[in-house]
Amino acid sequence: MFSSAADAAWNINGKMITLTQDRKLSVPATMAVAPEKIFAVLIGINNYHGQYKNLYGCVKDVEIIDTLLTTTLRVPAGNVHTLTSPHGSTPETLPTKTNVFALIEEVAGRAVASGPGALFFLHYSGHGMRTKTIYHKPENGGLKSEGAYDEGLCTLGEPLMDVELSNVLDGLNELGLTVFVSLDCCHSGGADRDSLYSGSGGGHDALDGHDAAGLESVSIRCPFPDSDSDDEIDSGTEVGRGNDDGRNVIVQESWLYRNRRHNLLAACQPSEFAYETGGRGTMTYHLDKTVTALKDSIIPITYDMLITHLVSKSGIRNNIFPQQPMLLGNRNRLAFGTNTKSALTGVMQGNVTKTEKEVGFTLVTISRGGSHGVEVGDRFALYRPDQFTFGLLNPDEERAAEAIILEVTNMTAAARVPTTSNLANIPKVGWFAVLVQRNHRPVIYVDTVNLSDQAATRLQNSWRELPEDLLRPTADLRLHSDPDIVPEVTCPDTFYVKPSEDGTNLVVHNNNTEIMENVPSLDHNDDSIARTLSLIVQHLSPYQRLTNLAAREDSTNPWNPRYEFEIKRIHDVNRSNSPTLPAKVQYGVVFKNTEPRPTRILNQEEEALTQFITIFNLDPTYGITQIFPDEGADSFEVYPREAIDPKLKLNITVPPQLQAASQQPGFQMHDKIIVLISSKATNFRHYSQPDLHAWLHPEDAREDVFFKKITPKGQNNMPSRQATRAEEEEVQNLRSLDEFKVATWDIITTHEDLYPQVETNTGNHTQHQPPSRVVPVAQPMVEAHA
Repeated sequence: MFSSAADAAWNINGKMITLTQDRKLSVPATMAVAPEKIFAVLIGINNYHGQYKNLYGCVKDVEIIDTLLTTTLRVPAGNVHTLTSPHGSTPETLPTKTNVFALIEEVAGRAVASGPGALFFLHYSGHGMRTKTIYHKPENGGLKSEGAYDEGLCTLGEPLMDVELSNVLDGLNELGLTVFVSLDCCHSGGADRDSLYSGSGGGHDALDGHDAAGLESVSIRCPFPDSDSDDEIDSGTEVGRGNDDGRNVIVQESWLYRNRRHNLLAACQPSEFAYETGGRGTMTYHLDKTVTALKDSIIPITYDMLITHLVSKSGIRNNIFPQQPMLLGNRNRLAFGTNTKSALTGVMQGNVTKTEKEVGFTLVTISRGGSHGVEVGDRFALYRPDQFTFGLLNPDEERAAEAIILEVTNMTAAARVPTTSNLANIPKVGWFAVLVQRNHRPVIYVDTVNLSDQAATRLQNSWRELPEDLLRPTADLRLHSDPDIVPEVTCPDTFYVKPSEDGTNLVVHNNNTEIMENVPSLDHNDDSIARTLSLIVQHLSPYQRLTNLAAREDSTNPWNPRYEFEIKRIHDVNRSNSPTLPAKVQYGVVFKNTEPRPTRILNQEEEALTQFITIFNLDPTYGITQIFPDEGADSFEVYPREAIDPKLKLNITVPPQLQAASQQPGFQMHDKIIVLISSKATNFRHYSQPDLHAWLHPEDAREDVFFKKITPKGQNNMPSRQATRAEEEEVQNLRSLDEFKVATWDIITTHEDLYPQVETNTGNHTQHQPPSRVVPVAQPMVEAHA
């Protein structure tokens, strides 16, 4: 906090900014799970005591995960419990099914006793099996059809089957625990325990995890040499996302891997082998490397981002290790966390990229600017890197410093931090910066012509009692009775509330006094009108401000990047056969950097022509979805003369609240596609938000609807190099790294697009508008497609 408890005022660029220094600012909901709230059971079986052929890297896997938890994630050693079967010794308690269940029950009890918000982590390394099911029999519950398969973990004595394990995991969820499971084992037969390459695996019995001859051994974790894996491959049905290069995994449905409330990371598909090499499991080794690499990210990491990094950065799925890891459960759940990324709606995080010591204060540069919605007077809390894990603030951490924004450019902001005598709290490059208070407030003009004095007074009094949200500040409410009022304030999030034509309700209009479609009208006699109107405006404000980026004039930044941008209709796909069910209209997204390639290879000139892009869909019910790269990912780097993957498809669907209206002839809905183009990597995740209905009724919101828009193919959703590095870098380019432009494209979807089978055959029904505006400041060269 600031050194004085009194208010202070600074004159910044001619504007008086008041600082209320005695107010304790709250931090957005970006908390990581406390290390002491993570509980783990780790199982590794090398020595099968003659039951199956022995393995040689599973105990090492347990050691790797143990170190990862206790060192990298700082989990107390007493929270991590292991069951192993090593070579050369026999522990008092072996990993039998009975002992595994007993340990899970014991550790889960401790997790529950620790209070709400605990995470239970289960890791298994050993053999996996797949056999004809026994659960088709009535005495076994009749859970599966005859001819289906059972999958299981080969614990000592008898296996722990999929139905049993799934029921245990469900039970942990019922206890209020968040559950994450990683399995480094096979889930199909088709191979023996010999090495993958002849001559590479001799002398296994000499050492745990090492080949006695000093050669790296490559083995398969599958116990049955006589299984017919070809028959087993067809027993599953693909249910999930996938493509040819493995950027997204394909999940085959089975009992163990059907969708549950837990997250499960498996080393391979049910029809594939899991490999161990160099004395450890391939997947476990790369999981350790992935978690270590992403731990210091400045943006929150989801399980989807974690598996993407694991697959793309490792040797998995190449010709040496043809195994495809798979992820089950909510891909949007935060890694080693209890929340999903929808809980982070509106949260803006960046980092400190430069510091300058001045008399009485430190001037810092923060990696978020006007393109992110930062304004003069906004306040950021600053934290040391060790106070964050996976882009989430560790619990009970106090901010090291607070900064107020003095000046804003496109991509960065300059902020002032008062000098402190505590040297540990003097900001440094690489520190985290979290927006905690916006200086700007939306403005609402309410026409009171049709309001009774009592209703107007009730609205005004109720407004004063609304709770304050520092990130989405309560709007300034201004009552008036002049229909021709000239507003004192005009900005993108100025709103007008006027009577409906029949005078029974109040209707929200935008700053151009146009009715905002699909916004619920308000009953002026409703006691909760103030709360409802406040929530509506809090949601519409960032939508309007993002829309306004395309129209913002900035004569100081005449950057004219050259590119192709187009939204192409894909005809005759996903048509509905029912006159009451709308079709899903699909579009291809085209973006190409058309800057010329430099004559010299990989020099500064080529770097200077690189474009970084993030694409958003602003839907007709005021949801904002990042459609490229994946939701929450850093901007995507497009080199000169290169394009994004042509397989990228945008699915335009009718929101549930508009489906009834869509069945009426004359229906239209408008989607806006916005491309944010910058000269350096950044992250615009904070713009994403669910639609207005989900905002007003969070109990009805569904995460899969929030993130439903895109069919991504072959692209990267990992944090960029800029997002994870903490050191200061001297950047020398042929142009400024503070350049930013916006391109937009409007899509109009009609009744005829959605219900073509009930219309006469008149040819093409769908038209989309040409680009409504492409980089409005200094018109760039935009090469249109024929």
